[in-house]
Amino acid sequence: MEPQNGLGASTKPLAVILAGGSSSRFGRDKALVQYSNSTLLQAIATALEKTSFQIAISTSHKEHLVFGYPVIWDRKPLLGPLYALGDILENCREPKILLTACDTPLLTPGLAGWLWGMSEGFDATLLEDACAVSGLSSLTAE
Repeated sequence: MEPQNGLGASTKPLAVILAGGSSSRFGRDKALVQYSNSTLLQAIATALEKTSFQIAISTSHKEHLVFGYPVIWDRKPLLGPLYALGDILENCREPKILLTACDTPLLTPGLAGWLWGMSEGFDATLLEDACAVSGLSSLTAE
């Protein structure tokens, strides 16, 4: 499979939904679980669309093509989100990317926009809990 499926140049910021896991503790593909008249993955994508993000899915599952979003294929499927992040960074040219997991259905357009704004000046911004945001000034290993 090609690493990308339709991910092209855009003026919109890029949001990537991580959906390549095995969902072993959950027992079935979390991205496809029904949630509020859609699926978990579609609920997150809809929230991101309302904030004008370009959306891509990081996955190893062909079933996720049904959503119609560009796909960044996991080259080493089911090894975890850090391997997926490597594939995302290798295949995207954007200087900044919003990452979210496929099992975060409470992500709202306002929260996505707020997280994007909070990341200004940082290489990464982590939402630790409902009250704390941390900015990382460098992702370089020392």
